[in-house]
This record gives sequence, C-alpha cells and structure tokens, in this order.
Amino acid sequence: MISLSLNGSWKMRKLANQEWIRAEVPGSVLNDLLVAGIIEDPFYRDNYFDLSANETKVLEIKKEDIYQDLSLEDLKEQLRVRSLWESYR
Repeated sequence: MISLSLNGSWKMRKLANQEWIRAEVPGSVLNDLLVAGIIEDPFYRDNYFDLSANETKVLEIKKEDIYQDLSLEDLKEQLRVRSLWESYR
C-alpha cells in the first residue's frame, strides 16, 4: 500500500474568483485568509464579528503535486476497485 501525505502547501479560492491563494494543511481557512491579507486579524477586537460568511467560504482547494512521486503503475494499483469478495480470498 502506498501512503500519501496531505500535509503541505495547497491552493484555495472561491469558485467565482480566478485568483488562487496559498493554504497550508494542517491549518485553517481563517489563518490562510489572514496570511493572504484578505481579512484582518479575527482575534483583534471585534474583527471576528465583522467577518461575513461569504468571506470565509472556500469552494475549491487543490494540491497539484500530490501524485508527483508515484509511477503510473502505482497510481493504477491505488485506484483499482476491489470487491468485498476479493478481499476475503
């Protein structure tokens, strides 16, 4: 079995927005928006209450290099669907 780490650099954006911003896993959407300068510090004064739900919604997140170290054969093996019957043989 091949193990893939999901930690590291990701990209996220709102679906209507074409610009990707950097995201870190593990992490939080609020922290990534803060680092990108999109929102002000939510833990300063009343900034948390000023956030609109629309600012913090992320509809798309991706990690482009997740399969870069896998060969095509390894990837096929991971994606092959096994039936319950095959697992008991």
